[in-house]
Amino acid sequence: TSKPFRVEQCAARNGFQTDPKGVKAFVEWVPKYAGVQPRDVCKLTCRAKGTGYFVVFSQKVADGTECRLYSSSVCVKGKCVRTGCDGIIGSKQQFDKCGLCGGD
Repeated sequence: TSKPFRVEQCAARNGFQTDPKGVKAFVEWVPKYAGVQPRDVCKLTCRAKGTGYFVVFSQKVADGTECRLYSSSVCVKGKCVRTGCDGIIGSKQQFDKCGLCGGD
C-alpha cells in the first residue's frame, strides 16, 4: 500500500535533532491533522511522533496533497481545491451508495 503523500512529506524530515539541552535524539515526523485550522490545511504541519510537539515545515504542501485525511479535495499552490471522486479538479463525479465512483 502506498503512504499518503502528506506522510511522505513529513517522513522526509525524519532524522536526528538536538533538543535545547544539547541531547540528540531521532525524531520521526508524522502529519498533524487534529487542531489544524481550515485556512492552514495546505501547510506542511508535522508532529514529532509520540509527542504533542509540532512544526510548520512549509507554507505549502506539494501540489496534489489531500487537504485533509480521506478528503477528495487537494492542495494546489497552497489552496484547497475540490475534486470529484475520480481525483480530477472540477469533476462532479461522486460516490454512489455502493461506494462506486460515478456509479448510479
